[in-house]
Amino acid sequence: MKANFSNGKLVIRFTLNFIAHQILLFHTVSLPAAFYIVVLKQPEKCGEYLILDRKRRFFALSSRLYREVYANLESLSLTLQENERKRQEFEQLRQDWASGVTHDLKTPLSYISGYTDMLLSDEHE
Repeated sequence: MKANFSNGKLVIRFTLNFIAHQILLFHTVSLPAAFYIVVLKQPEKCGEYLILDRKRRFFALSSRLYREVYANLESLSLTLQENERKRQEFEQLRQDWASGVTHDLKTPLSYISGYTDMLLSDEHE
């Protein structure tokens, strides 16, 4: 590639060597990337993809793995929902118990407090 600036214009001339290098660069960089995107990442069947292993051999990953992961996630989700429901139920029972205990203790404690105040007063000596 040659570039000249003359008469206020930029003139670029591509040599045959430059064009050949650009084509070679395109083939060495772009085509393997396109092959990877088009061929290797396309689903073969429902849930199966081609994967390149460490020895550069292709094998199909079974969709069984995806089904197992999905089933485990679904089971975990149901367990978490059940535990949250039990926690809320326990919290409601705790609040009901605390309010009942407060009411049951308040009446006798008020009598005891009143009787103690009466005994400690100066009028009752």
